[in-house]
Amino acid sequence: MGYSENLKNRCIAILDTSILMLIAEGKLSLEDIETALPHCILAVLDVVIFELQKLSSEKGLKARRAEWILSNIVPRLRLIRSGIEGNVDDALLQFATAQRCVIITSDRGLKNRAVKRGISVAFFRESKRGFELIGSELV
Repeated sequence: MGYSENLKNRCIAILDTSILMLIAEGKLSLEDIETALPHCILAVLDVVIFELQKLSSEKGLKARRAEWILSNIVPRLRLIRSGIEGNVDDALLQFATAQRCVIITSDRGLKNRAVKRGISVAFFRESKRGFELIGSELV
């Protein structure tokens, strides 16, 4: 539902909020992700956009970063209307399971939940400034 026909049979990598925040902090770039996953289309789910919009309406550094992401990074990504409501992590897991997508995250909890469900994950390790690629979709 909401899944574009032209995305079928392609590797789709969906970015979560933690990865987008690292980009805003200058610790990572979209180019780094494209290098790690050269055969994947980088995308963002609508639920992540909604979370960023909510964050941007608050005050502080996190709000400014969310606003910057919405203006500068999101337009460079494929937007996928998931039709899924509720918790963002649950929506990412549900969509990735249904569509066989890769999840790109730096959130250890999300990574662990995804791996347990057999979802491919590109996990960014700040300490190593690199990705740990887990799962059959990434081989």
